[in-house]
Amino acid sequence: MILSELGIVGYLISSATEGAHGGFDWVYVAQHTVNLAILIGVLVYFAKDPVRDFLKERRKNLGREFDEAQKTIDEAKKRHEEYTQKLNNLESEIASLKDSIQKQGEAEKNEILEHASATAEAILKESRDNMKLEANKIKKELQNDIISSSLREAEEIISKHLTEKESHDSVDQFVRKVEEEKWLQ
Repeated sequence: MILSELGIVGYLISSATEGAHGGFDWVYVAQHTVNLAILIGVLVYFAKDPVRDFLKERRKNLGREFDEAQKTIDEAKKRHEEYTQKLNNLESEIASLKDSIQKQGEAEKNEILEHASATAEAILKESRDNMKLEANKIKKELQNDIISSSLREAEEIISKHLTEKESHDSVDQFVRKVEEEKWLQ
């Protein structure tokens, strides 16, 4: 109980006061103190170099680990900055790509419309040319039919009113004239 209340120092002091009354053994304390000093001296003598080497090596290792950790932190910061910059640039790149694709789409659309317009013009021109050719062909056919029909009617009228010889000469002459004019057209 005395030890717990006062501690070791208090115990030693109380024992010393009791020793004055014949209870404390100073020789015993001195022997143990000398033994402790010798033990500490031997430990220091033999463990000094390994402990010093261990502490030096430990210091080097800690310094190296600290440097590696610092490099890792610096690299991580650098990568973080690069990725942040890339992310910031990514939005502008996306907008640029979007504009580029839109412009390219507009250019292709205009090109397709121009090509379609040119094709439509060519088809329209070809259709007009074909219509003119067909109209001219039909016109000539109609003229030929009208001329042929007129010739027949004229032959009939002339053959009724003229004599056979006169009519034959007149009809032949008329037919030659009409045929010459027919081919001139």
